[in-house]
Amino acid sequence: HYQLSGSKTWHLRPTEELLQQQREASGIDDTKQHPNMSVATDITCQEGDILLVNTRLWWHRTTIPPQLASAKKDKGGGEVPSVSYARDVYLSKKAEEQEETETETDPVMTNVDGLYASANIEAGTII
Repeated sequence: HYQLSGSKTWHLRPTEELLQQQREASGIDDTKQHPNMSVATDITCQEGDILLVNTRLWWHRTTIPPQLASAKKDKGGGEVPSVSYARDVYLSKKAEEQEETETETDPVMTNVDGLYASANIEAGTII
């Protein structure tokens, strides 16, 4: 995710697969012993921020907080829209498996392109 302007808040929560990986790595089976294992977190990206999330291991959603007025004179000091660019990125294999079976053609990461508009969008529409 690259935040071009404005801000966007990401709400992240680990999947059961990630929690299981954490339990195996830490040797702790009970989240009561390690309460931070299943904690959701919020991250607010500002203009210029880059956020990389393994979307296969993290449940995620986004919200657009109220946008602050720009301090940049060239933008007239008005409200700045939240504009960002994101790709769905996830690791295709566990790191240990990748090293054991890696060949020059095996991808370490995979990008998934998709269009998710539920209806046609007229030219000139600001989204």
